[in-house]
Amino acid sequence: MTTAQLLAAHLKHDLGMMNWHLADFTDADMFHRPCAAGNHAMWQTGHIVGSTGRLLAMIDPSFQTPISEELAGKFTKETSTSNDSKTFPTLAQLREAITKLGDAAAAWVAELPQAKLDAASPDWAKDWCPTNGLLVAGIASHVQMHIGQIQMIRRCLGKPILF
Repeated sequence: MTTAQLLAAHLKHDLGMMNWHLADFTDADMFHRPCAAGNHAMWQTGHIVGSTGRLLAMIDPSFQTPISEELAGKFTKETSTSNDSKTFPTLAQLREAITKLGDAAAAWVAELPQAKLDAASPDWAKDWCPTNGLLVAGIASHVQMHIGQIQMIRRCLGKPILF
């Protein structure tokens, strides 16, 4: 397994885990917040769907996200405080987007040459992810962080512990 293949599998797995954590959610569950100041599961999940594609394209603009700007644009800092379900997609639409993104991202990352992974990351990321390879790993870690937040929402809702 190459480094690129490992990173691709890691990213696809983490996006798949996010989908798994949402499998027993309802549309209403997606608007539960872990605390008053916390982002609801809908916003966190949509944020991952939108930001993952944008971040991968910063590594190389050849990444074409399968997520429409219309969908990704629904998850901004300003919309994080909204509880209006009409502002956001349905859970089914969001889960489909996660799957499409995971497939597209994994296929693209798996083909990145080692030289691209070893190259310097964009300037904004250089302090915490100095190479593109570390940035891909950081993107997967970003997904994991939000899975942890969704775990807290699962506990608040009384859903089963998954692992």
